[in-house]
Amino acid sequence: MSEKAQIKSAKFWLLLFVIMASLAYMGYFLITEEIQRDRQQLVEQLDQEFSLLTNLSTGLLQSGDYEGVQSVFDEWVVNYPDVIEINLTSSNGFSIAKATRSGRTLDRQSVEARIKYGYRGNARLLLVKDTSWIYGNLTQNILFTSFIWLLIGIWGSYLIRNLVRQKRNNIQLKKMSEELKEANSKLITEKTLLNSLIDNIPDLISFKDCDGVYMGCNRAFRDFAACEQKQTSGKTDFDFFDDDLAQAFVTNDKLMMQSKQSRRNEEWVTYPDGKEVLLDTLKTPYYDERGNVLGLIGVSRDITELKEYQNQLEDMAYHDMLTHLPNRRYLIERMKVSISQCERENCRLAICNIDLDGFQEINDRYGHEIGDRILTEFANRLSNASRSGDTVARWGGDEFTLLFTNLHNADESIELVERVQHLLDVPLNIENDTFNLQASIGLTIYPDDNSDADTLLRHADQAMYEAKLSGKSHYRFFDPEQNQRIHSHHERRLEINEAINNQQLILFYQPQVHLRQGAPYGVEALVRWNHPQKGILPPGEFLPYIHDHEISIGLDWWVLTEAVSQLSDWLAQGRFFHLSVNISALTFKQSDFVSKLSALMSSFTNVSAEMISLELLESTALGDLDKVATKMKECQSMGFQFSLDDFGTSYSSLTYLSRLPSNVLKIDQSFVRDMLVDEGDANIVEGIIRLAAAFNRMVIAEGVEEIMHGVKLIEMGCTYAQGYAIAKPMPASSLDEWMVHFKAPEEWLKLPKPQLSVLDGHNHSA
Repeated sequence: MSEKAQIKSAKFWLLLFVIMASLAYMGYFLITEEIQRDRQQLVEQLDQEFSLLTNLSTGLLQSGDYEGVQSVFDEWVVNYPDVIEINLTSSNGFSIAKATRSGRTLDRQSVEARIKYGYRGNARLLLVKDTSWIYGNLTQNILFTSFIWLLIGIWGSYLIRNLVRQKRNNIQLKKMSEELKEANSKLITEKTLLNSLIDNIPDLISFKDCDGVYMGCNRAFRDFAACEQKQTSGKTDFDFFDDDLAQAFVTNDKLMMQSKQSRRNEEWVTYPDGKEVLLDTLKTPYYDERGNVLGLIGVSRDITELKEYQNQLEDMAYHDMLTHLPNRRYLIERMKVSISQCERENCRLAICNIDLDGFQEINDRYGHEIGDRILTEFANRLSNASRSGDTVARWGGDEFTLLFTNLHNADESIELVERVQHLLDVPLNIENDTFNLQASIGLTIYPDDNSDADTLLRHADQAMYEAKLSGKSHYRFFDPEQNQRIHSHHERRLEINEAINNQQLILFYQPQVHLRQGAPYGVEALVRWNHPQKGILPPGEFLPYIHDHEISIGLDWWVLTEAVSQLSDWLAQGRFFHLSVNISALTFKQSDFVSKLSALMSSFTNVSAEMISLELLESTALGDLDKVATKMKECQSMGFQFSLDDFGTSYSSLTYLSRLPSNVLKIDQSFVRDMLVDEGDANIVEGIIRLAAAFNRMVIAEGVEEIMHGVKLIEMGCTYAQGYAIAKPMPASSLDEWMVHFKAPEEWLKLPKPQLSVLDGHNHSA
């Protein structure tokens, strides 16, 4: 049905609905009028009958004929079929007369009336009549009306449903039409864009069917084939290429369509103008919805310039740009091949690293251009001096490497190195300037040095630096045993650093006492390594490995923090020990040492800096004594004391004593230990004690291992000491027990005080 016919039909149903609704309303109005007339007629009739019955009942009641009243009621019920009940009651509810029609039910719409008369008070007369006939007609009329309205509702619903559906269909049809137009426009746009895109791609794009016939192509392919679009369709490869190349293309295409796999290959082709190019071609099958091959899509790109650039890059990747010698990458690959050859033929190879001595000065003085010419000339000389099969490489700056292969013994490598040195003896003449070159050479021999290529180069480089340190124009062979020691040293450092991070280090404390009084004075914090396998290790087992290494800085701060924390705990428990902590030279020379020390002390509010002595090895002061003295004074201004540890072991002790503001001198245990048997050591100890007295310094003697050591020190004027005769280093938890049991030897206590005045205090400055 057309849209106009649907609109006409909708109008018809709408008009019919209006007519039916009007008729239904008229029928309802007539039914209502008839019901009102029947009701009015019934009321008028009831009023007449009620009046008559009232008069009869009144007369009989006045005469006292109650039975007559009952007879009238019974006769009335018989003569008037629509009467259901007549009931007369006194004012107090006593039944005077009553007549009912058996089998009849009272209608909910009955008429009720009251009368009033003057004999024996008031009485109530009830007359009930059957009015169901009125409502029976009403029910029939209502059913008819409802049926009419039901038909009207069905028609109306049908009409509205059709109207709504028609409107929805119209909207959908309009939307579908708009979408179709939009899709068609988009399809045209996309097709145009796709054609434009394919045409503007510089790659050669073509489409073939299963028979190898071209179905289409882009502008680049048409330019390549020197033809128009209409001249391309329907052609085959034989129309564009020579027979051999075309046949190869046809064969490859058939194989691809059979295997249903893409294929990529490089092929040289010649344009119609004679230009030869290298094409990178990708061909791939395309399919229908069932997976059947319909043909091939080919995409070819001109990679001629890219291939040339790639070749240049490969040459740059393997050769030095200045000298055109092989670079490190090429050398490594060549070494790997030569190592395999040595293993097969049981021969040797030598790797020689060469560094020109003084080349940087030449470069700075004469400029990079002259420097480059020197390097180029030197590279030519090395190439001329090498044998066939050897490799000369440059891998940065003035560093060269010679790879000598197929050697029978190490002496052959020496002969080759000496030949290189003879070449260097010949001066270089460049632009009226003469240059005498010298070089340091490091060698390593494979398989005596049984390492991989990278390691062999590193070993040769290490030997070259050793040759440079020994003087110009030298060569050195790599020493595997020395390298093993260096490697072991490095591994040990890593292990120590891991121990610090894993909290495997602990602190022991060695007491220091007043010799004559036998009273504890302080403790020195000494680090120990609680090794998980080896147990407690003394400092000599690990500290030498981190000497002057940055790991020692972290260790020093750990020791200082732990020791101050322990002192804080002792003070909280009511005990006091003067604390001595060793600080390495590397840590003390850090620019932020003073600020970090101040920050550390601020974390322990109950610890005073006057309670702590920082011990520096005498060798720590080597260098700028003024700078060291300034930093020491900064720390002393906060309250810290300084001890010069191992005093007397350095050659400049008097200089340190006079220029550094130390508070305490600690006599090295090597002098104290042997002073009982070595007069020279005894004189050194006594001299240090006298110097300390002259410079107003406190003295602590280390290495008191026998009672007589203490006796001798007291006689010399030394007051404070530490050593195994007093106590060995112990954990902090053992100090209480030591203090309970320690008692100074009688030999010390009964000695008279020496005439030499040595400071007993511990808070003195220079």
